[in-house]
This record gives sequence, structure tokens and C-alpha cells, in this order.
Amino acid sequence: MKTIRNALLTASLISTATTSFAQVQEAWVARYNGGFTNKTHAPVAMALDSAGNVCVAGSSQDAAGLNEYVILRYAPNGGSFPVVRYSSTNGVICTLSALALDQAGNAYVTGSGGTARFDANSALAWAATYSGNDIAVDSDGSAYVTGFSTNYFATARLDPTGSNLWVRTFEPDPSVGLWPNASQKIAVDGTGGVYVAGWESWGPPFWCDGQRTRQCRYTQPLLVKYDQAGNILWADAYAPSATDWGQTKALVLDHQGGACVAASNDLSFEYLVASIDPMGGTVWEKPLSGTYNVTAACIDKEGSVYTTGTSWLNAKLAHPDGQMLWANRQRQQPDRGAAVAVGTNGGLYLTGVQSSATNGTDSALVRYDPVNGNQLWVKRYDGPAHGDDGATAMAIAPDGSIYVTGYSANTNGGTDIFVIKYVPSATIQRRSDGSMRLQFSGQPGQTCGLEASTNFASWATLGLAEADTNGLFQFDDTNAPNFPQRMYRWHYP
Repeated sequence: MKTIRNALLTASLISTATTSFAQVQEAWVARYNGGFTNKTHAPVAMALDSAGNVCVAGSSQDAAGLNEYVILRYAPNGGSFPVVRYSSTNGVICTLSALALDQAGNAYVTGSGGTARFDANSALAWAATYSGNDIAVDSDGSAYVTGFSTNYFATARLDPTGSNLWVRTFEPDPSVGLWPNASQKIAVDGTGGVYVAGWESWGPPFWCDGQRTRQCRYTQPLLVKYDQAGNILWADAYAPSATDWGQTKALVLDHQGGACVAASNDLSFEYLVASIDPMGGTVWEKPLSGTYNVTAACIDKEGSVYTTGTSWLNAKLAHPDGQMLWANRQRQQPDRGAAVAVGTNGGLYLTGVQSSATNGTDSALVRYDPVNGNQLWVKRYDGPAHGDDGATAMAIAPDGSIYVTGYSANTNGGTDIFVIKYVPSATIQRRSDGSMRLQFSGQPGQTCGLEASTNFASWATLGLAEADTNGLFQFDDTNAPNFPQRMYRWHYP
């Protein structure tokens, strides 16, 4: 029995062809350096606003070489909005750490230059002094910033005007002395619950010098939950036997009221993924050892967790027990996964840095089969300087478009911020003789059948097409001139 795919092509309209493993093609590429072409410009985060525009935030050097916050926004067609460049105080280096968007499209950023909100038209709404590691926004437009202290888990809630509602500092165990504790990630759920992740220090309460620090002080990952009013609900050190943990790289809320946390061990290059239930209990924890650090994680609608890290280590951990279903490793340097996401079609996408045989490193967008972890296709980006390029973040739109941002060497010795929009590969072209060339993507060697209709009711068989070694289907409808308008669909025989 043949399977009809939900894909239609007409002479005046292209509806994206979607297959289980459809490839993508570049729709447009934008680059930014602010006119300072010999300086460093690098994005940190990317998000889509409610209007479908893509927002990118990062750090951008000025003429003096000092970092400023930069926020770029592009429409789906590649049109740009006014650029935000922000420095809290002249002469102070402002390195951006995180970005969040509210439902109205306002952008909230934090970093070493403090916390600020900019409206959808790029105007500054307010600024606060909190120099945080991460930021989140709730449905009321309140902003939550964390990580502005090296001694405590420090978190603040700001109302939509930027006024302070509350500040909370959490010290896990005061009896051990004022050891460093750092909050690094924050998330807010639909009920106003505030999750703060980082690491805590513990050990005997006596003085020890820098040479003996590891003999009397240890660090372990920690997750704390507050309610909307700032009351602490619970705290979970989800790896109580671990030591020397210092980097929480991912905090993702699941679909059952709990959270997934991923942290790296700075000493042994091990990383740990844990699932925390709504009451703060550890459901499961899974260590991944070797010369790897985690960089990002995501959760699919079934609750399975996907991670990526250094050396392009990717893994899938099953819901509800954390069983490792697969792991693939590319033991190459400086290959590094930067972001991982599950698309609206259920596809697994990863972006990051991959080494090139001739041109330093490239940005790479890769699609994997979520069932077995096999790579399905890869799209690389090598900038005009053919130097070092690398992706740092991505976002997937509801229509299946994929946006990727990163840094790219330019020809003047600096790096630009690039933004690429990828769309599923499906095109239709009227040729000079009136025939129609249909083009779309699948798997190399795959065969599909094509049909045509003028009324959506009756469909005529046109023939078969086979994808080439790049997974590209091409078919010429030489009978198209006999019809004023024709719709096309394809299927697996």
C-alpha cells in the first residue's frame, strides 16, 4: 500500500515537502559586524518571537575593542530590524550571557553589563544592575535573573517596569563557611515555579589554602525551586556522591512538572544528566564519562532526553528511567555540539562546530534519526574568509524552518555574527518550454511516485523519481503546458 505524503506543488504555490528525513537548503544568510570588521563579534543565544521573527543576542566589540551587548532581529524573509548596541557604562566591558523573550516580543538580556529589557522595536525600556548568568521571563512579563553572586545562589525577580520584586540568596550549608556557590541556569514554568540550577560547595569548616582546596572543599550540582513569591519549595543536590562539579550547562523543564539538568565535572571531564520530579526528588541520574563535557540538552514530547557535548558526543536517555538508548561519538577536535532540539516533525537536529579538511572549522547543522542516532544529513557553512566558523545556537519555527547563528571569520581579521535560515528543500520551476521541474529532498537512492491533479479530486500518475547521491529528487513534467494550473503530490510506491 502506498503512503501519500502531505506535500503539494503548484505552478503558483509551493507547499513544503516533508518527509521523515527531508533535507534543507539555505533561504538566506545575514552577517553582522557593526562596521568594526577587525573586531570580534559572537552570538550567545537565539529565540523566535511571537510574530515569527528571529532574535539573536551576543557580544560585539566596538572601535576600542570593548564588548557591548548586541541584539539582532530578522523577519522570516530576512529583512532586518534596528540593531541594539548597549553598554551599561562607557569603558566597561559588557559581555552578554543570556537572552529571553516575552509574549509581546520584548527582549531581556543579562551579562557582565547588567540586565536590560528592549522592546520589539529595539528601544531600551529599562536597565538593572544585576550582572547575571541567565535570565527567564514569565507570562506576566516579570523577569528572573540569576548568577550575580559568587558566594550564593542569587536570584532576583523584576516586574515589567524593571522594579525589584524580590531577591533571594540560597546558601546550602552555612556551617561549612563561606565557600563559593554559583547559580548558572534558570527556568520558569507555567504555574510560576522558578527553577535555579548551579553548583554548591561543601566540606569541613576550616581554613585551607589554594594548594589544598580539593582536600577540604568539594562542589556538587544543585537544583533549587522557588514559587512565584520567592518562597523556597525544595533544593536537590542530585549527585550527592559527586565532587568537583562546576558547570551546569542545561536546565530544561519536562512535560510532567519536573526538570532535566545536565552538568559537567571540571576535573574528570565527565558529565551527568539527571531527571528531577515535581517534588524535588531525583528520578534518575546518568553519568557519561570520558574526555567530554556537556553543552546542551533537550526533551521530546515523550520525555526522552537528548544531549550533546564536546567531541560531538550525542546521546539519548529514555523516559522514565534514564536508560541510554544510544550514544554516538566523533572523537575529533575541535568538534563540538552547541545546541540540540527536536523539531515539530519529530526530527532531531544538532548544530555546532565541525572541523574542515581545508578551511579550519565550519558551522554544521546535522539531522539525526532519533530512534537510533544515525546521521541523516549535514549542512555546513564556510564563510567568505574560509577560516574558523562555528554555530552557537539554533531555533526551529513551527513551519519547520531552522535558524542557526554563530561566528564566522571575515577577510579583515575579525569575526562576524552570521544568521542562516534553512527551509525544507522543495521547489518548482517553469522551464522555457513550459514544462515544470519539480525538486525536493529525501534519502539517497530513495524512489517516489509523482501524481498531478487539476481539482484535488482525481490524480493522474506521472511516473517515478529516484533521489541522487545527495538525496535530491528531480522530475520534469513535460505535459504541464497542456494545463493552466496543476497540483502535484508524491508518495512512496
